[in-house]
Amino acid sequence: MRSGIVIVGCAALALAACGSGSSPASKTSPAAARGGVQAVTGQITQVGGGRLVVKEPSGNVSVAYGTSTNVLLTGSATQSTIVGGACVVVTGRREPAGTVTADTVQVQFNMNGRCTPPPGAALGRNVPGNAVNLRGRITTVSGGGSSFVMQPVTAGGGLVTVNVPATAGITRLDTASTDRLAVGQCVRVNGQSDAAGVVEARALIITPAGPTGCTGPSGGQPRPSRSTTPGA
Repeated sequence: MRSGIVIVGCAALALAACGSGSSPASKTSPAAARGGVQAVTGQITQVGGGRLVVKEPSGNVSVAYGTSTNVLLTGSATQSTIVGGACVVVTGRREPAGTVTADTVQVQFNMNGRCTPPPGAALGRNVPGNAVNLRGRITTVSGGGSSFVMQPVTAGGGLVTVNVPATAGITRLDTASTDRLAVGQCVRVNGQSDAAGVVEARALIITPAGPTGCTGPSGGQPRPSRSTTPGA
């Protein structure tokens, strides 16, 4: 994924036929079996009755979800998706004049203008050198999304002007429901696993498959659009 983080019109996800709720495969991810906080990434092979089976390279992981589970949907986007009032996560570099040139932008429509991160997503942070990783709220937009001003959520952060070149990777993150879960989708799961290896999901993030599928480089991440013209 060359995209904005945790990260989100979403790419259409067809609702494939769901599993019948049969028991998960016996092989369980060693990481999940240890218990504790877990991050699971892979492809859904079974879904139904409040349970998923997620296929990871190291094995299958059983995931439980319910009404309190936060479900998010990621997808590719364009500069025209960048609108005032939305939350945004930007990675890029700070120029000598103080503006930021974006490498990746993720526009988040699940936040209702409150730009604290959802479960499992990192807060924007300072990084060494002129690199930046910013989270905040878009205040104004110009050039069809080729430039915008944002208010970072980090303490003491003033307004920042962000320029979005045609080469920037742009994605969006939207709220969704468990009805969108389907066999064959890629998913990232954040939650707490028990001694039996079942992960109680706090957040489920549905993601398009990458060039290598649901795992590996760019796997399970949105494929950023790279517009050749602003807003295209």
